[in-house]
Amino acid sequence: MKSVKTLIEILAGINTIRLGRPIPLYCEWEVTSLCNMRCDFCSTRREVVSGDLSTEGAYSIIDELQSLKTKIIHFSGGEPTLRKDLPDLLRRADKAKMMTSLTTNGSSDISMTKELLVADLISVSLDGPEQFHDQSRNFPGAFKRALNNIEFLRKSGKKPLITAVYMEKTSFSLLEELVKIAKSFKLQLLLTVCARNLNDFNNQSSDDYDRTISLFKDYKRDIVNLKKKYPKTVANPNPYLSVLSAGGLDSFGCRAMDIALSIKADGSISFPCNGLSLHLFQGNIRQAYYGPMSEKFRQLQGKHKSCRACAIRCMASASALLRFRGILSVFDSYIRSL
Repeated sequence: MKSVKTLIEILAGINTIRLGRPIPLYCEWEVTSLCNMRCDFCSTRREVVSGDLSTEGAYSIIDELQSLKTKIIHFSGGEPTLRKDLPDLLRRADKAKMMTSLTTNGSSDISMTKELLVADLISVSLDGPEQFHDQSRNFPGAFKRALNNIEFLRKSGKKPLITAVYMEKTSFSLLEELVKIAKSFKLQLLLTVCARNLNDFNNQSSDDYDRTISLFKDYKRDIVNLKKKYPKTVANPNPYLSVLSAGGLDSFGCRAMDIALSIKADGSISFPCNGLSLHLFQGNIRQAYYGPMSEKFRQLQGKHKSCRACAIRCMASASALLRFRGILSVFDSYIRSL
């Protein structure tokens, strides 16, 4: 099974990283800047594709990642299913023996969803009951489309993960409605906190920080109670819960650049991470990841003023891979999907 072999290779890579040599075991790739929804909590709001890579260019990146020993690649966006060659990219990564995952808003036609079955893990976003979800996404019909895709994936033998964004307006009763939906499909619900736009650090105030910490506390309270009440339906909140309990990834200890690589839609590498783009580099990935520029930004991970109370889940999961409990929780999601 690919997951077992990959786990062994990741463990070997983690030991190498602990000895002081970074390896981009995980790649977060925003394969397109295009999105058909206008979510209240999202900073990606483009109606026109701006410089998305060609298929051949994307293939070259996957080949480079393979040579760098990348073992997990997550396709995101924008809305990744709006990129018509996404199935081809998934197959290319699968052929390279990488674990593949993608997060979608569930709006795609079934014809496209059928082509995504090669992915190891598919996450479908669902933030609440129909009216709440459609309003949050500013997209009438978003809820029904997502449910149709979830139902198709289940009938096709997949176990997609239902992912929800925890916001200030999220109530415990709303979360229980989501649990009921997940239980009806015999799936798990993964809850993540609405992250700030880290790139807008010049406009952030102490009030923004206080509100973020308050949101962390509310999340911790609700997720602990939800997990106690629905232990089989609510996905393992650790190590994400540990990150938020510490006050964010900066306090927890960000190691994202030691174990991860962030790529934007045009193929540029985002330093230091996908959430905070202080510098975008285009060129040879190996030279970028191991060059002096990377070392400069590696010293900044978790220490830049914008990193305060960072709650970006992909980077938290990447950092947590360097801790044993983190490995178990991250792979738990993959194993449950197989």
